[in-house]
Amino acid sequence: MDDLAARFAEDGFVHPIRVYPEPEIEALRRRFEAELRPLWRDPTQETDYTFQTHLLFPWLDAVIRHPPVLDAVAGLLGPDLLLWNSGFVVKPAGDGYFASWHQDLTYWGLDPAHVVTAWLAFTSSTRANGCVRFVPGSHRLGLLPVVETRAKDNMLSRGQAVILDDPESRAVAVELRPGEISIHHGLTVHASDPNRTDADRIGMTMTYIRPDVRSRKGRDTASLVRGEYRFGHFDLAPPPIADLDRAAVAAHAAAARARMAVIQAPG
Repeated sequence: MDDLAARFAEDGFVHPIRVYPEPEIEALRRRFEAELRPLWRDPTQETDYTFQTHLLFPWLDAVIRHPPVLDAVAGLLGPDLLLWNSGFVVKPAGDGYFASWHQDLTYWGLDPAHVVTAWLAFTSSTRANGCVRFVPGSHRLGLLPVVETRAKDNMLSRGQAVILDDPESRAVAVELRPGEISIHHGLTVHASDPNRTDADRIGMTMTYIRPDVRSRKGRDTASLVRGEYRFGHFDLAPPPIADLDRAAVAAHAAAARARMAVIQAPG
């Protein structure tokens, strides 16, 4: 863990870290395809199934609490951990979706920046299918100014792009096998290209924060996943009892409303 922390401090990201055997992550991928993805594609559904999905499904709540994931994150943030967000990032086969060079914390309003995201590969993530690319050491630059491009096919809601001199020349492509994670700092500049293969690229993101982190933009929700929480900056969301049960759906809806208010707030 000392080596992991040293590499993270230097580069702002670490990879690859094996957290699931490939047969286990394949079983989770099949469950995602069977149970979650059909709902995600259904335009009649009012619930945003791409957001905080661990609040709706106990099997995903187990993923955010998976000991090998938490062990790696705790080596970077400390023993007490909250999960601020989870979701799936899917690049369909042959699609044009991309993500411009950005920092996660641009609009999140979290302070201090003790924030990391674990990116769990449900399928292989490669250069060909648009793996995440990072600029080493960019987390030490602080929060960078951005331009909002609103570009077509940009996976970012505002098409934001950081103002940074020639990130392409320094970028490191982070390729992952199914069941591996990368972890990156909330200020590390990163991007991804379109998926140019004939298979989907599927990943799950899990954003963890230290308990001293607060939102500058309004009260929000989080899940206590390890240790204790004595600060009270966030409302703690209850874990789901059963898939899509009434209480879980209500808790998820409340969390979604609070999160959107925070993300859309100025400042």
